[in-house]
Amino acid sequence: MKTMKKLLSFALSLSLAVSLAVPALADEPPAAAPILSEEEFRDQYVADHPELYEAFDPDAYFAETYPWRDKEEYMKWMELEDQEAFKENLWTYYQDNAFDFGPVYEEVRDAYEVYLVDAYSAAHPGELEALTDEALLAKLGYTQTLTPAGQYMEDYDIDTEEEVRPALLAWYAEKRLLREMVHGDFAWYQETYPDQWAEFDPEAWFAEGFDFWPSKQDYMDSACILSQEEFVEAMFVSYVDENAWFWNLEWEYDDSALTVVVNGETQYDAVLTAENGVTYADAETVNALLGTNYPAADGPVALRSAAEAAGWDVTWNSPNNEVVLLDRERLLQGTILRNYDYDEATEELTWEEEYVPCDLSQFEELLRRILSASQVKEGQSYRTTGTYDFDLTTFNSLDGDKTYTLTAKVDVLTKDSQMDLTLTVNAAQLWDLLSQNTKNVLERELPKFTFQNLKTLLGGCKLQLLTDWETGEFYWNFPLLSILDETVSEDAWFHFAIPDWDLSVVAEGLAAFQAGEAGINDLLYAWMLADSADNYLGAWSSYNTLAEIRSMLNTFFGPHTMTERGGTLTWSLNTDAVNGLLNDMENAYPWDDEEPVERRYFREYDLSFSVSRDGKTTYTAAIRPDMDAIAAAVVDNEWFGPGETALTTWALNLFDFRETAQSTRSGDHAAGKVQFQWKNQFELDMEMTSDRKEVKDAPRTTPPEDAETIDLDL
Repeated sequence: MKTMKKLLSFALSLSLAVSLAVPALADEPPAAAPILSEEEFRDQYVADHPELYEAFDPDAYFAETYPWRDKEEYMKWMELEDQEAFKENLWTYYQDNAFDFGPVYEEVRDAYEVYLVDAYSAAHPGELEALTDEALLAKLGYTQTLTPAGQYMEDYDIDTEEEVRPALLAWYAEKRLLREMVHGDFAWYQETYPDQWAEFDPEAWFAEGFDFWPSKQDYMDSACILSQEEFVEAMFVSYVDENAWFWNLEWEYDDSALTVVVNGETQYDAVLTAENGVTYADAETVNALLGTNYPAADGPVALRSAAEAAGWDVTWNSPNNEVVLLDRERLLQGTILRNYDYDEATEELTWEEEYVPCDLSQFEELLRRILSASQVKEGQSYRTTGTYDFDLTTFNSLDGDKTYTLTAKVDVLTKDSQMDLTLTVNAAQLWDLLSQNTKNVLERELPKFTFQNLKTLLGGCKLQLLTDWETGEFYWNFPLLSILDETVSEDAWFHFAIPDWDLSVVAEGLAAFQAGEAGINDLLYAWMLADSADNYLGAWSSYNTLAEIRSMLNTFFGPHTMTERGGTLTWSLNTDAVNGLLNDMENAYPWDDEEPVERRYFREYDLSFSVSRDGKTTYTAAIRPDMDAIAAAVVDNEWFGPGETALTTWALNLFDFRETAQSTRSGDHAAGKVQFQWKNQFELDMEMTSDRKEVKDAPRTTPPEDAETIDLDL
């Protein structure tokens, strides 16, 4: 038997091997038939045939598997003292990684197939003998070929007809043994999850998770499912395997105890009581949490009332029974970071708090200037036209460099939330980039008319897009698709609507931001406050997410990145700042006593964005990574030897590139240039101009009445 049969046989046995590893849920199901998985059978077979180990040549296998490594270096790295230890190490690796496709695979697989057939025959006398080859081939879909057996032999790379029936019987026995195991799992699942079983719909689950099968019968035949009862069992087992982890997690973490979370930190020592829907704590606890001065003699203090009186926000996290307290005044301006320390002697976890302000006021002013410059009148239509010229120069040291051009034109008509976009591209010169072999393949695969007109189509690529951002409706037309699918006409429009589309919250937040009524910190805090009530992981997770976002924003858009001169506000990042940030991230969790690293991940990283008071914007960029430094970070561990280090460094340097850009916008006119250079490969240059003006035309919201519309389900 050849390689194809090995791969297919291995795939057919995978489901049995996986099923034998029973999912680790709440309890273990009843034991299924004592059938060994292929891996278990292999281990037993190897133990019973010591001659396999005796015949194994570790030096030959090492040379084949690690041609770039030195044997002595490998033995030292793996702490192997002698040749026998070297052989045992390679033999273990061979069994775990290459055995299934190694030279002894056929012997073990053939023995396993015989084992499966014998085991099934012993449990079901006479069943396999009664099966015909034609019936088995039909289950696999071999019914409309010159001979089913012949087509099966060709597909599975089987040499002789004598091998067909044993392979079919092994396949059938394997699938039927799997059915027995599924039946055992089903009985246990049915008893363990009665509520889920009572409402389970097998047909709906099949339609949802098995829609890649042409039909239900095709699936049942391929899995050797012989009845509707077995189909229901298979579907329910699949349903439980995919979802039970969540059900069990919910039960496992169902804790009725009340806890309080203060600014993202769970206060496990705080004792809370609840009465008539009101949560109380003693005065000492409340004073420690809120910094208040309630006298102990007055008795328990209502936590919500005390927090709100002190200016805090209070919410309730129902999934975790948490009272969530947030210091509104402090958290609107920054975050509280905690440095944790574990004392092994006392087995106590302690932390030190650090308040980190997050000042984004100048960056917010820059964004408001941009929004103000782009502001449009309600009910007014605007037409924006733009031209993009691309020049692609391919570097060829043998035949000479060549330059190809591509021109794209954009026409966008907007009014309030509606947009009507038309993009046309002249990409005819890209045809010359294709090799002759590629053109020959296209000529064979595409209809004659399509192939003859392909270059012409490339010269006039057109895309039309109609959107309404308020309703979430999208229409688009792309005539070039007709060459890929003959059932689609050039005039066909595709349509989809995003379910539950609602941008009202985004629009309200943007309006408040533009009016100066809310900043980025306010919007983030509002999100965190709402998420603290619903987050299944707990309020600490919402707070940590807020802290991470603010840390990133403060790093990239804080006061140190902003300057103002002559009324022009400029945001910029330079090479030293970005390299320093990346080094800080790498050194944040040092291993043992390793020295901190200092790498220059970027040779160039200079971004600058300026906006004047009247809305004139200027953007410049120059970016080039340092591939040697990136390679050094990748290979800086004990797993890389000299050979891997050299290979990795060489490979990463193949992707060395540099990008530069500059653009300006003043009023309704914009212009810019972008250059992308891939070292020793190509250079791409792009120039663009765009202009916007008020017009009387209104954007289209739907395709032409006589156009074919194809609805896409999301």
